[in-house]
Amino acid sequence: MNLKIMLGALLLVAFLFSACDNTPEVEPLPDLTFKVEITGSLSRNIDFTLPMGTADTRAANGSYSSQLNSLIINGLESLEWNLNLNAMTGGVRTGTFQLNQDQIDILSFVDQNVGRGFSSTSGSLTVTKAELFQGVGSTIGGADDYYIDGNFSAVLLENGAIPPATINVSGSFKGLNVKAN
Repeated sequence: MNLKIMLGALLLVAFLFSACDNTPEVEPLPDLTFKVEITGSLSRNIDFTLPMGTADTRAANGSYSSQLNSLIINGLESLEWNLNLNAMTGGVRTGTFQLNQDQIDILSFVDQNVGRGFSSTSGSLTVTKAELFQGVGSTIGGADDYYIDGNFSAVLLENGAIPPATINVSGSFKGLNVKAN
């Protein structure tokens, strides 16, 4: 009789462990890759990779505001430079979006070392991949987490300079975290 009980208990434990194998794997956070090349009256090459959502003196992230219908991408290096891109995208989605169609969709770059700031006169943003990582936006005060890949290019004029100096900015990003509400 003890053998039947032990065998039954062993089969029950084996069954319980086999049921645990059906749990879905959680995708790891992607590494962030951010590259920018600037040519013209100011030259700079920016290229960094940050593992799984970390940051150091450099960082890049994004947000989407449904009220403004606007995707915002920010990149910076502490005390060195900052880049801000604001595009009317209609959501966190793939597609090509023109800059400077309205006063809100613009790319700006500030080189803090030399105290020069630039704003776009033309350009575009292309989002090639937009994946929902975690959807919690339906909770009160929650935001959905997306990871996007894409690229951008623009012609920028120096703010307040006479005659205005011009720079060309082109860049790409992969694994950029975007909080959307």
